[in-house]
Amino acid sequence: MPRYTVAVIIPVFNQWALTAGCLRSLCEHTPREDVQVIVVDNGSTDATAQACGPLGRELFGARFEHVRLEENINFGPGCNLGADRADAEFLFFLNNDTLVTPDWLAPLLDAFDAWPSCGAAGPLLLYPDRDRIQHLGVTLTPTNHVTHLYHCLPATHPVVSVRRELQAITGAALMIPAEVFGRAGRFWEEYRNGYEDLDLCWQIRALGLKLRCVSESRIYHLTSQTPGRFDAESHNAHVLARRCQGAFHPDMHRFAHADGYELRLTPTLTANIVRVRSEAETKGFGMERLWGEIQAEPLWEEGYERLVELFFKQRLWSAALDVLQLQQSFFSTEKVVTDLARVASRLGDASLLANCRNTLDGLRREAASKEVLRKFMAIQRWAQESYDEVLLSVCRKWSADCI
Repeated sequence: MPRYTVAVIIPVFNQWALTAGCLRSLCEHTPREDVQVIVVDNGSTDATAQACGPLGRELFGARFEHVRLEENINFGPGCNLGADRADAEFLFFLNNDTLVTPDWLAPLLDAFDAWPSCGAAGPLLLYPDRDRIQHLGVTLTPTNHVTHLYHCLPATHPVVSVRRELQAITGAALMIPAEVFGRAGRFWEEYRNGYEDLDLCWQIRALGLKLRCVSESRIYHLTSQTPGRFDAESHNAHVLARRCQGAFHPDMHRFAHADGYELRLTPTLTANIVRVRSEAETKGFGMERLWGEIQAEPLWEEGYERLVELFFKQRLWSAALDVLQLQQSFFSTEKVVTDLARVASRLGDASLLANCRNTLDGLRREAASKEVLRKFMAIQRWAQESYDEVLLSVCRKWSADCI
């Protein structure tokens, strides 16, 4: 029998202040004695080397281990090494740029009892300063772009509580039975600090097991604090394509449809999830009501447009800027950038105006390129071959608007 129920494995490289904060939050909000904590130190050159061991032992006693390496062996090998040192039924891989919250652990463990087919589970990850969603599960757009589902929506939004089967969850905070981790082949060590989690998730699904995001468990995530985090993007994408060809498919449109939204493609095929509301339902909304409705439902695209138009009529340029910047975090459209350029001109913000013009030039060049049409035809062909009526509907609307 394993000695512990859970081993928390934290791979680190420098950033001692983040690691110390992570460890202190674990100590404060994980009062159980059946939790082991292992920090795998990938050759840090800052205070981590000297300070990690003493602080860890102070907080966790004999349940703590600081595995000190002389060189950086990268995320996947570091996690695998931590798993080798673990003596627990479950492994919880956790980035050091995180802060756990009260009662974060029990819902994750309960998930494996509630869903016997669950192969791995992750918590809801939130941005610490805004309580907005950083990670509710991985989703793929119609162009097979990997992104986070419902990114930046408020943590109080109804979509948070929906139960979903996911193609992947992030390795930034991932709970998995040690036995399943071994059967799935562990983290593939050819990757260089990226895509290891996607590969592992595919191997878990290949075992016939499911992936869940457990929103009752909440952890704050500062996101991608390690320097050079995306330096090997091309290499990692090549490895993933070779190992997991055909393992992932577009699903953002399906999640959107199931939750009562529409998925719309911009002329450059950027995917936006949109809440559509009838004119009769929203007729007569003034500025205050529109702002309140947008805050409650940030995916109501028309609401932003109506509010901005009211601000324009009253020459409230600074207020319009605030709304447009929020809108831009959910909707990547030429109209938003055009409106931002108008506001920048009125406010005399030369830097913002130049950025808007550069963005517009790029969007228009991309929309006019043959590559966009080639990608669209590939999307449409996949939807036809998959008998995916939801995506075919998205394609028909794009074709009508953009061709």
